Amino acid sequence: YIQGLAARGMNWARMLIRKVVNLSPHYAKTVAAWYERMMANASEMIEHMGESGFRAWQVYLSGGSQTLLNGSTHVYRVYCQAK
Repeated sequence: YIQGLAARGMNWARMLIRKVVNLSPHYAKTVAAWYERMMANASEMIEHMGESGFRAWQVYLSGGSQTLLNGSTHVYRVYCQAK
């Protein structure tokens, strides 16, 4: 569904889609690394953003990595050119 909306939007903008790359597996690793770095620096992060901000990012990053790995969330890079 989302891919169809993106394709219609590109067409409306007079763009041709040349290539679509699924970055989800790579991005899952990136998000997991962000989570690990955040947890390794938890005291600094809490000092910077507060406990509630830290917890929000903790949930977002831990969940984000899992949804990318299990296929319920996707990240794509779309290569296009003007018509």
